[in-house]
Amino acid sequence: MQITPLRTVVYITWKELFDESPTESEVLDVVRTLNRQNTVAFLARVMALLFLDGALKDRSETIELQRFLIVNFFDDEVLDRAKKRMGTEQLDFRVAFHPQQVLMMMKWVIVHSLPSGGTEPDTD
Repeated sequence: MQITPLRTVVYITWKELFDESPTESEVLDVVRTLNRQNTVAFLARVMALLFLDGALKDRSETIELQRFLIVNFFDDEVLDRAKKRMGTEQLDFRVAFHPQQVLMMMKWVIVHSLPSGGTEPDTD
């Protein structure tokens, strides 16, 4: 019987990048501007990618997925800070996007975002 080694990851936190964590109300201020249907569908696509990555357990695929998500969703300020603070950390060990994060955001979007109108993250 072959035993698959555990995949250990350490998530990059906002506090690690910016020396403080945003408050719940600061995050919700942004969430309240989002279009519910579009944002939940968008987050579901991201969640599917993260789920499949976790199931595949392929180091090179994890690095490629995390790189894709970072390039597409970090603005220049966050990207510069991550490069300075994370240095040469591998993206399969220091992941920026993870399922628990996406699920929490989905919950907040479902409860607090706009049922119509608002920002659509995949197009705006």
